[in-house]
Order: sequence, then C-alpha cells, then structure tokens
Amino acid sequence: MRLVVIVAAVWLAAQALSAGWRMDGTGLFPAATPPAAWGAAENVAWATELPNWSNASPVLVGDRLFVQAEPATLLCLDRAGNIRWQRTNSYEDVLTPAQQAALQAERAKMAPLDRQEGELRRAMNTLQRDQRQAEKELKDKPGDADLTAKIEQCQADLEALKPRLAAVQAQKTLLPLAEQYRLPPTHSTNGYSSNTPVSDGTHVWAAFGTGLVACYTLDGARVWARVVEKPNHGWGHSCSPVLVGDTLIIQYLRAFGLDAKTGAERWHTRVGHAWGTPQPARVGNLDVVVTDTGDILNVADGKPLASTKMRLEYGSYLVLGDTIYGATAPNAAAFHMRLDDAGALQVTTLWQTPLLAKPPRDNRYYAAPLVHQGLMYAINLDSSLTVFDAATGEKQYEQPLKLGGTCYVSPTLIGTGIVTGSDSGKAVVFAPGAAYQEISRHTLEPFRGCPVAEGNRLYLRTCHGGKSKLYCFAAQ
Repeated sequence: MRLVVIVAAVWLAAQALSAGWRMDGTGLFPAATPPAAWGAAENVAWATELPNWSNASPVLVGDRLFVQAEPATLLCLDRAGNIRWQRTNSYEDVLTPAQQAALQAERAKMAPLDRQEGELRRAMNTLQRDQRQAEKELKDKPGDADLTAKIEQCQADLEALKPRLAAVQAQKTLLPLAEQYRLPPTHSTNGYSSNTPVSDGTHVWAAFGTGLVACYTLDGARVWARVVEKPNHGWGHSCSPVLVGDTLIIQYLRAFGLDAKTGAERWHTRVGHAWGTPQPARVGNLDVVVTDTGDILNVADGKPLASTKMRLEYGSYLVLGDTIYGATAPNAAAFHMRLDDAGALQVTTLWQTPLLAKPPRDNRYYAAPLVHQGLMYAINLDSSLTVFDAATGEKQYEQPLKLGGTCYVSPTLIGTGIVTGSDSGKAVVFAPGAAYQEISRHTLEPFRGCPVAEGNRLYLRTCHGGKSKLYCFAAQ
C-alpha cells in the first residue's frame, strides 16, 4: 500500500511540469534572452537533421527535447542536439507477432484489389464525363444519332462495370485487418505527425494523425500504445494531446479522455472533427477543456457544460484564467467563464470584433492568438496581423507582415519580442504594443511549428523537404 501511495504522489506531483503545444499553451516566454540575430547561418548553436519532416512544435522537458517526424516517429534529443532515442508508432507496432503476420498476408491480397478498384473507378469516371459531355452537345444538336449512340454506349459500359466493382469490393470485405489498419487520408502539407507531444516530466505522450496514441518514459520505454480512433478528413489531422491531472485528452472524430497511465478510455464525447488543440482551464474547482468547436467539456466525464457558440474553422482557442480568446474569420472574440450559484458553468461574450477591415478572399486563421500585457495578437494565413485591446476588443492596428507562403505559426512572445513566421522560411520579430514596431527579420528553411525558448536559447523545427532540422539558436 505504501508503494502505491508513493507512486501516486510522484505521478500527481509531476503534473505541475506538464508541457506540450506552445509549452504551457500560452506561447509566452518572457524570461528568454535569445540572440537578436538568428538564421540558417547566424548564431546556430546546433542544427540536428531529423529522419523526416513534421509540423509539430518541439517540447522542452528537463534536459531533453521531444519532437515528431513523419509518419509516426517520436524522437528524444538532449540539449546538445544529440538524438538519444527514436521510436516508431505504426499500426504494426501495437500488434502481436501473430497479428502482424496476419496483417501482412491480408495486405498482400489487398494490394491488387486496390489497384483493380482504382482502375475501375477511373474507367467509370471517364465514361461519366464522356456521357455528360455528349448530353451537353446533344442539347445543341437535338436528335443527333452519333451523340445519342455515344450516350447509350457510355450507359451500357457503366452498367457492365458496376458488377465488376461490386465483386472487387466484396472481396475486400474478406480482408478486415487490411482495411482496419489502412492509413487514413491526409494532405501533403499536413502529414500524420502535426501533433505536438505532451509530457508531465516523467512520461511523454505522442499522438498521430493515424489515430494512434502512445505513452513512453523519458528514457524511451513504451508504457502503452493504442489506436484510439482513425480520423477520416481528407486533409488529415493536427490536434495535439493535452494532459489535465491524470487524464490525457485527444480529439479525433470525438474527444477522448484517457487514463494517462494505462491508455484506458474514461470517456468520449462527439464534438466533431478538430484541427485545433483543446485548451485546459480551471474554473472554481472545476477542470474543463475548451475545444476548437467552442464546446467546453468537463475533464472528469467529458460531458459538455457550455459553449462559446463560435466554432473555430482551423485554429485553437487561447485560455488565460477564466477568459477564452479566439480568432476565426470574420471575427475575433473573448468569452468569460464562471460558475453560477448552482455550480453550473456559464459563458458570456465579452466582445466580438471584425478581424480585418478588408479581408482577403481566403482569410483563414491557422494560428492561435497571443495575449500579452492587455493586447491580443491574431494573424491569418497571409500573415496579416491584427491587434486588439484584450479587455474591450477595440482594434489597435492592422499590419501586413508580408512573409509570403502560408502562416501557420502562432505569435509567440520570446523575451521582449513577438515572433511569427511562415512556411516560406521567413520570420519577423516585432515589439509588443498598440502600434507596430518591427525589430528584425530572419530567414530559415520553411517551418510551420511554433518556436519555443528557454534561457538564451531559441528552438525551432523546420519542415523542408523529406528531411528537416531542429535548430537551437544562441549567441556565440
């Protein structure tokens, strides 16, 4: 019994060290003192080449850094940039040897069936396109015999292909393992490893766009791994796991609360597909998470308690204390959470303000906002910056940062400057305040993850090509 108590005490004490996406979720590193100049050839303390690219941000845990790599690898580096260990997290990795053998056998049978189905579907698509074109031409040439014959032939050929397609699909149903462990769809910009890992100082949890979630000790011993739920969005998945007490929360098609120690499911709640990472908060004595759908869930049982009624299309909310900040075209907004006299969670809108006076046609907000010294900073995919009074929503200024590419990087306070960048490889640092004051510009390889900093060091992970680097910048 005494051993159980000690282990539980260690586990609970470690929660104070929880670090994940944007480290504590705020993107604030005010005590950092990074070099004023940095780039591919400036103040590089080290740059470690990683086995593949990823959009995930690095996480600092004691003397270690954790990063991910395509398609499903978790890596641990020391502070000198050496890779201590790396672990793959494929579907095969969670199966027994017998299950692996059965899966490989089914995949060998599935491959030619996939090719046949693809060929049949392409042929049918061509016939449907030709039929539509002939029908369109027939409107201008009513009664044309050649066009009428072509339409009839297309219809006949389509009907002949349908049973062949059905037969192939029927054969595929006899290979359930190959279908169950088929990689879900994704997009080349997103991949399967955009999820930033999270750690409590004794363990690290990694989630992937395949639906697989795993827990490791800091020395790389796997504690558990399981497929939670396969996403099905054509552009993949990017929601990172968060840790609240001993509950690990990850959102796929549904939000899940898992026992962090075992991976066992405690609850699940359908809230819809997520790009953004849930943000934890404590309101009174109640632990909640705010999802990008605007739903606020009870960490204890996953039940929805309230909603902001503002669904973020792509990004994540920022939660500071009892206040929620969000940005999604066309508006930025802030919401207040409180418990009423009956102990029920109430959400009120503090303010809601249009983001840009003249928004572009494509005005997505991939980046989460930053709030610092009473101001809220929001940036869209075209790197147009808008700054608001965080208390009132009064707009302070708009500034096109002209970074090129697509801006996924959430504004991050590092020391006395705010850093953001785009997958053009360009970054800008500007001063906090109610008027725009640019400090510096920097050039690196493309990156989509958020920078993190500690002491005089700035860490940034690039995503250029098949391979990429984790950079550590420090004054030389």
